[in-house]
Amino acid sequence: FEPELAKELKVRNNGYIALSVGEGEEKQTKTINIGKDFDSAKRKLKKLDSLVREKILKLSKGPQTIYVTTGHGEFYWKTDEERDQFERISTLKKLLKSSNFSIKELSLANGLGTAVPEDASIVLILGPTRDFFEAEIDVLNQYRENGGSMLISLEPGGIALDELLKPLGMRFDSNAKLSNATRFIPLTKAPTDQQNLVTIKYSTHASVSNLSKLSKTLPAYFLGAGALYKEAESKASNTVRSMEDTWNDLNGNFQYDKENENKQVWDIGLAVSETVEDKEARTIVMADTTWLSDVVLVQSQGNRLLLNDTLVWLLNDDSSAGEVNDEQDVKVIHSNENQGFIFYGTILLVPLGLFVLGAAYVRSRQKKGEK
Repeated sequence: FEPELAKELKVRNNGYIALSVGEGEEKQTKTINIGKDFDSAKRKLKKLDSLVREKILKLSKGPQTIYVTTGHGEFYWKTDEERDQFERISTLKKLLKSSNFSIKELSLANGLGTAVPEDASIVLILGPTRDFFEAEIDVLNQYRENGGSMLISLEPGGIALDELLKPLGMRFDSNAKLSNATRFIPLTKAPTDQQNLVTIKYSTHASVSNLSKLSKTLPAYFLGAGALYKEAESKASNTVRSMEDTWNDLNGNFQYDKENENKQVWDIGLAVSETVEDKEARTIVMADTTWLSDVVLVQSQGNRLLLNDTLVWLLNDDSSAGEVNDEQDVKVIHSNENQGFIFYGTILLVPLGLFVLGAAYVRSRQKKGEK
C-alpha cells in the first residue's frame, strides 16, 4: 500500500518488519522476514522478541568502521584502466556497506604512520605490492597488540609482509604459485588456468563455521595463491586449504614435476587469536586476494559466505547476549538422575502395584468359591 516507503526501506515483498533509524544517506534499515501466511509465520512469531532485539542492537550501535590500507599498490575499488579487473574490489565495498559498515581509507596521509583510528573495528590489508614504511608496520603491530582485528590478504608477486606475519608465527612465500591440473577454473583456456584454484576443504574453525557446513555445495575460488606456512611455535589454525593434488609450480612450466615438486594440501587461510592484557586480538591471513575481487564475489556464493564468516569472527561481537522473551516450545525431558521417583515408579512400582491388585482379586474370588 506504500510503494515509496517500501522502496525507501528496501522491502520487496509482504510479510516483512522494517526497523530504521536516521535520515538521508545516514539512514540505516534492518528487516525481519516473518512470512505472508500464519502457518509459516508462527515459528518466527514465537521468537519475535529476540529477532527484534537483535536488529535494534545493530541499529543502536551505528555503522562499524572498516579501514582499508592504501598507498602500497593494494587492490582498490575505483575504476582504473591500468588496474587489472581481478584487482578491483568495488563489489566488496558494496557488500560491506550493505552490511552496515562504514568504509574508510588508511594511509600515511591520514594517520597510518601515527596510529590506527580509535573507531576501527577491522583493518583490511588487501594485496599490497609495495613495502610499508617501518612506522606503518609499527602502528599495525601496536594495533594488533592492543586487541585490534586484521584481515591480511597477500598475493603471489606481491610483498610477504614478514614484519607483520612473523609475530603471528607465519610466513608467506610470494614467489610460490599453487597449481592444480584437475580442479581449476578455466577462465582463459590457457595453461595458466591451473592456478585458478577451487576448494571445498574448510576446517571447523569458527571463521568458516557456516561455510564448512555447506562445503559439498559451496566451493571457494582463489585465482592464484602463494604458499602460506605455519612456524613450529605458531598458535594459528588453518581455515581454508587447497585440494590434495595441488603443487607449487617451482619452475613455472605449468606441469607437475615429480623430481622436485610435491602434491599436497596447502594452507590458503590461517587464523590466530591472541590475548594481551585481557584484550583479544584476532587476525586472519590469506594466501590470495582475488577471492575478494569483483570477478569472484559477483559470481561465487561460497566466497561471499567466506567473507561473512571471516568478518563475524574478526568482530568477535557478543552483543546478542542478554535475556529475551522467547515463546518457542521446549521439550520436557525426564531422567533417572533428577526425576528418580518418576523413573523408578514407572518401571517398578506401577507394575508391582498391578500385580498386587491382581493377586488380591484372584484370592477374593477363590474365597467366594469356597463358600
